[in-house]
Parts: sequence; C-alpha cells; structure tokens
Amino acid sequence: MATDNNNGGKAKIKINRKMRTWNKFKKYIIGGGLAIIVIVVAAIVVTRVAKKPVKSSTKNAKVATENVTQSVVETQAETESAVKETTPETTTAANTTGQSYTVTAKATEESFSAGDYYSNAAFLGDSVMSGLAHYGLVGSDRVVSDANMTTDKASGYVDSIAAINPSTVYVMVGLNDFNYGTRTAQDAYNYMVELVNSLKSKLPSAKIVILSITPISTEYDNNAAHAANQADIDTYNNLLSTGASTGGYTYVNVADSFKDETGHLSASMTNAGYELKPGYFPFLLNKIAEVLK
Repeated sequence: MATDNNNGGKAKIKINRKMRTWNKFKKYIIGGGLAIIVIVVAAIVVTRVAKKPVKSSTKNAKVATENVTQSVVETQAETESAVKETTPETTTAANTTGQSYTVTAKATEESFSAGDYYSNAAFLGDSVMSGLAHYGLVGSDRVVSDANMTTDKASGYVDSIAAINPSTVYVMVGLNDFNYGTRTAQDAYNYMVELVNSLKSKLPSAKIVILSITPISTEYDNNAAHAANQADIDTYNNLLSTGASTGGYTYVNVADSFKDETGHLSASMTNAGYELKPGYFPFLLNKIAEVLK
C-alpha cells in the first residue's frame, strides 16, 4: 500500500460520500417505498371492495324490477280473467233483460196515425186484439185472436204467429183467466211466462211486447155474475211489469190511461164494462208506438 509522506507514513483514508449519503437516508427511503406500496395495495383492495357491492345492487335492482314487472303482468292477467268471467256476453244480456213503459196520457178518441209503425207486426190476444182488425186498424192477416182466449190457451196459437214471421209480437191476454174464478194473478202470470218463452223459441229475432190488460168498469166489477175483479187485474199487470227485466220481453202499461178516479175502466169508454169503444182503439195503438219509438 502506498504511503503518503505528508501524513506521517499513515495510510490515506478515502471517504465514499455516496455511501455515506445512502447509509444516512436509506431507512427513510425504504420506509417511504414500503408506505407507498402499502397505500397502493390498500387502494386496490378498497376499489375492488367498493365495486363489488355496486355490482350486487345493480343485479338485485334488475331482479327486483323483473319481479315487479312479472307481478304487474300477472295481476293484469288475473284482472282480465276476472272481468271476462263476470261480464256477460252482449247477446246473452239482450235475451234476458227487458224494459217497462207506461202510457201516461188520458185516453181520448183520436185518428189513427201510427199505421206505418206496425207494418211488420203481429197481434195475439182476446177481444181487444179482435177489435184492431174488426175496426180496420190492422190487417186481419196479422191478428190472431179469440174472444175466449186465456193465457194458457194462447200457447196453442204460437205457430200461427210464427207463420206471419213478424219483427214484433204484441200480446194482450188475461181477462178471461179471471172470469173463470179459479185462477190467481200469479197463475195467469206463470202461463204468460210460458207463452213468452214459446214465442221466443219460435221467433228468436222478434221483439215480444206484452200489453197490460185494460181495466173493467165498476159495474162489471160489482156484478156477482162475473168472477173477474179489478184488484186481481192490477196485481197481474204489476207482475207483468216487474217480470219484464228477467223475462226478456217489453212491457207497456196502457191500463192507467183508461182508468177513472176509482181505478176502474171509465164508463164513458166502454159499452159492456170490459171492451173498449171503437173510438179508443186508435189512441191505444198511437200511444204504444209513441212510447216505444
């Protein structure tokens, strides 16, 4: 080893300044690096953890949305099914419901003006219906009547009505039922229901119009020789009115127009106490047409 004469022969010590600097700061540098690494790793972990719940929430939200949508669809389907089951077909309703009308005008003698309205109609009943043809208001080929007709006998004339093939059938019958003295208003009504069903079976497209039977006079009501009474007639007419809604026919109350203050047929409108005078037949048909138009 060379010696330095100026140093008394001692070996010269060279100072490595870079090494000294490294040794002085290395623990700080290493510590800082480790800290940075820890921070980076922590940041990565936190980022991944944070992202995972978001994905789960999105998935859950999607599932929840799908469940809600499915529930709405199922509810809608159930509602539509319930409506379909509880809502009747239009054609069924038309065949099972009817309406009730009342002529409110007081009966008067007048000219016949509703001829065209009855151009394709047929009439079934007793003496009142006979009068329509007898007085020339309706062609005899469109009237099927019998002065002694009752509600049960009327069913025997259904084929004759069907042969006319009318668009509307007008029926007035029942007074003779009470003249028997053995039938109640309910009996007569039950026979009328059977008659209506027979007409509907033979003429499914025809409109069935049931007319109230006209009242009887006070004198006729009080005559012991006649079993018919106004109380039974009123009950029968009321049954016809209330039965229209389920019987599938149209009911027209014409009786009230012919009543006097006692509730009987006005004496000025009848000769026999139960039949109408000729001058009141036009009123009968005119007013029926008015309420049904």
